[in-house]
Amino acid sequence: MVVQIRMKKTTAFSLLIILLVFFLSGAAALIYQVAWQRLLTVYYGVGFYSVTLIVSIYMFGMGIGGYVGGKLSEKVKEKIKLYLGIEILIGLFGVASPYILDFIGQKTAGVNYFFTAVLLFLFLSLPTLLMGATLPLLVKIYNRIRKDFFRSVSRLYFVNTLGAASGALFATFFIISFFGLDTAVYCASALNLFIGMIVYFSGKKFQTEFSSSEQENANLPDGSKNFIPIHLTYLIVFITGFAAIGYELVWFRIISILTKDSAYAFSTVLFVYLLGLAIGSYFVNNITKKFSFHKKKNFYFMLQFLLGLFVIVSFYLFYQLNTFPNYFSAITDESFNNDTHPLFNSSHGIREFVINYDIFFYPLLFVLIPTIIMGASFPLINEITKRKINAEGNTVGNIYFFNVLGNVMGGMLTGFVLLPLIKTSGTLAVFSSVNTLFLLGTIRRKQNKIPAIILAAILIIFNFLAFPDNYSFYSSIHSNYPHKFKSNNHKTALEEGRQSVIVTYYNDTSVYRNFINGSSHGFRPGYTYYYECLESIRYAKKAENILIIGFGAGSITEAFLKFPSTKKVTLVEINKTLLDNFAKIPEIKNILFHPKLITVIEDGRRFLNSVNEKFDIILLDPLRSQVAYSNNINSKEFFGIVKTHLSSDGIVMVGGQYDPVKTKTLHLALPEIRCYKFFLLGALKPFSVNEEAASRYLTTFNNWQVKNILEQNSYIGDYFSMSIQFCNYPCNTDWKPVNEYYLGKEYKIQKCIHEGKGQKENN
Repeated sequence: MVVQIRMKKTTAFSLLIILLVFFLSGAAALIYQVAWQRLLTVYYGVGFYSVTLIVSIYMFGMGIGGYVGGKLSEKVKEKIKLYLGIEILIGLFGVASPYILDFIGQKTAGVNYFFTAVLLFLFLSLPTLLMGATLPLLVKIYNRIRKDFFRSVSRLYFVNTLGAASGALFATFFIISFFGLDTAVYCASALNLFIGMIVYFSGKKFQTEFSSSEQENANLPDGSKNFIPIHLTYLIVFITGFAAIGYELVWFRIISILTKDSAYAFSTVLFVYLLGLAIGSYFVNNITKKFSFHKKKNFYFMLQFLLGLFVIVSFYLFYQLNTFPNYFSAITDESFNNDTHPLFNSSHGIREFVINYDIFFYPLLFVLIPTIIMGASFPLINEITKRKINAEGNTVGNIYFFNVLGNVMGGMLTGFVLLPLIKTSGTLAVFSSVNTLFLLGTIRRKQNKIPAIILAAILIIFNFLAFPDNYSFYSSIHSNYPHKFKSNNHKTALEEGRQSVIVTYYNDTSVYRNFINGSSHGFRPGYTYYYECLESIRYAKKAENILIIGFGAGSITEAFLKFPSTKKVTLVEINKTLLDNFAKIPEIKNILFHPKLITVIEDGRRFLNSVNEKFDIILLDPLRSQVAYSNNINSKEFFGIVKTHLSSDGIVMVGGQYDPVKTKTLHLALPEIRCYKFFLLGALKPFSVNEEAASRYLTTFNNWQVKNILEQNSYIGDYFSMSIQFCNYPCNTDWKPVNEYYLGKEYKIQKCIHEGKGQKENN
């Protein structure tokens, strides 16, 4: 009796250790994913192709790892030692990864997309393969002790995804915000090494004997002769994985518009996505505990049907609620009007609370329930898959591989084909219709299929006919702006492409506002932008060869094309959809087809890394500093790249609200700085005034326009008069994005000020 009690305590301890280990492993994996994906864009760009390659290769490596891990879990006898080795290898790679990436990136930044894919694969293949192998391996180890396959998969998937959700949130809101991307990677590697230490000291207590064949047979579900054929199961898993990532892309697109492409949006969507998977995985075991095998199979198919039904209904209701004034539409409008997400202001009511924390509200609204269904589906499909006795790891590995393969293919096809061709509304209709067809899987062979077929047909017709078209859906999100800028001849141009959704309000003579993924990017007449050009020309020795990164609404490009001295303007715009939308507007279409203009669709940093050309003036005004990826063109390293592309007397203009952090960052690359309220000028040599060029520039405008341009004068001071404001401030670096992850900005400022005071006292 005493021996049995001791054995139970040992078993409980072993199970607890495995769950703890897998929770920490999931957290580490997502910290790596968030940090590595962000670091990789520094060298290989944030264009659609680059980001798609990064995500696809990352996921594909995880899928291959799951497949290989499943095979190894059945063949390797020392499974605990294998898992220990995997965690240590991941941890060691993590420690070295920032330096490996920096070395490779410095040598290869700007290469074409084929070599980008090769380099990304070489960097990501080892760690992602190792990470993917952990799930089937731990299922095998855990189920040896638990001897309940369904519960083993359910519990392990729950703790792993819960850990992953925690890691995604903790990485972005705390580690990266306060300590940087490199610190996030080191924290993840420390977790891996800590896991290795736990496994090493606890491994002897794990029970490693296989359960007998009789015990395994007793655990097989009743009705096992009715298992779904293995190849059909893999096809089903592939389809559901395909649809899952398609939904995720649509969710992220819409949430990004409402939260203005916040640097925190990706992690909050990912957090809610993974949290839903964890919740579903945890509760499915309790819900289906007394289900027969056939009921479990029916329940799985019904879940897929309900997933599609919820997605289409939720978006339909969201649209309907935003088409007329009400409490909900007021929240949507205020979220849309805010440029910073999250705000974290003090709130005095439910509405204010939702607006302050809308970066969580919208993922919870759209994502949580569908992902709970997805989370419940993974253990279920493993349970109803025909498998060999004692092949738990192989079963989970294969299922995981085909699910991830579906994710990869779904991400690429959705991003490259579906969203550009049939847009958000069509993509939702297609995926929800696919899920609707799973209703037919709940019917037994001898049952009458006609009622289910009729119901599925009705729902599919509803998906395509009742759901609003793309123009109506996105106009409802931007609904406040047509009223604000309403005129008798007001028009709206809307375009959705691979990169974003563009909405432009205009009439026959002017563009009121232009929005890229919900963020205001340019307006016409753009007197502020014309003034930026005036000051750039005033302090440049010449303005013959111009580089503009970011088109906005075209005011800066237009101004330099009109300037007589300009011989060539190179426009680098990452977003082809923006230019496609502007091509619908005659006033701007003329700018885009000007003979002096050379247009390059590319990430600005990738472009500069791929050319050797020098420019007289470089103008940068593409992104607000707090949105995702903005640091790539606001860091010390980027301004160093800009410096190498300036002619000896060249000028760089950096747009955006005056900010001491950005000012100090620019000064680290360029010694001469002029500060304005809405932009900065930088130069290699002391500024000298070229009033003749400034006067010649103003002659390209009429008297009324000149008056409005000169009224934009917002000069604050030069480097010497302003240095006291930013000398002790932190700066943006590729690894420490202060402005982009702004939640830790004040902490970093106070830290630098404190260190500055300490240095003065020591001196």
